[in-house]
Amino acid sequence: MEYIILLLIGLVVYLYIQNKDKDKNLNGELRETQSDGSIRVGLYKNGVQYGECNLYNSSGKLKSRINFENGKLNGSYINYGNNENIILKGQYSNDKKNGIWEEFYENGQLKHKYEIYEPNSPKTIIQYYENGKLKFENGKEYYESGKIKSELINKIFIKYFENGNIQYKRENNNSIRVQNNISLEQYFYENS
Repeated sequence: MEYIILLLIGLVVYLYIQNKDKDKNLNGELRETQSDGSIRVGLYKNGVQYGECNLYNSSGKLKSRINFENGKLNGSYINYGNNENIILKGQYSNDKKNGIWEEFYENGQLKHKYEIYEPNSPKTIIQYYENGKLKFENGKEYYESGKIKSELINKIFIKYFENGNIQYKRENNNSIRVQNNISLEQYFYENS
């Protein structure tokens, strides 16, 4: 029995080494069918991915286009929606999102533009509603009607009802400030 177990372990190790070495010998174009039926097409040299890699959905339509350099994401990234419009585009540098990124609605309208220069710290530049009306810019958030929804003025965060009356005010900091057991937050009624 021990002999059979050792034989099986040896076989598993042998197959692992064979597959590991097989990846190092990849050269040229590789087409892989994913579990969801999509197809990934990329270029390899000595087992390292480089150049453009395309992902196609199960219907054969282009889903995304990514660039690699020395096995790492480097360069442009584009993701396409069901109607083949761009829904996300940006840049990668050393496997990390970097620079200006833009997200689009399915109708092609710009939804969100942000920048990333440090990992996991996107900074919103501008946002739009699906109808093209401004939603956020320069620290101000807008209702779809175009009226200001919230803003930051002299370190005071102010949120408005759609009729323009103030709904909420607080000093802008990471925690709620209290002075003499009184919070520096203020709430208002819609018709006040």
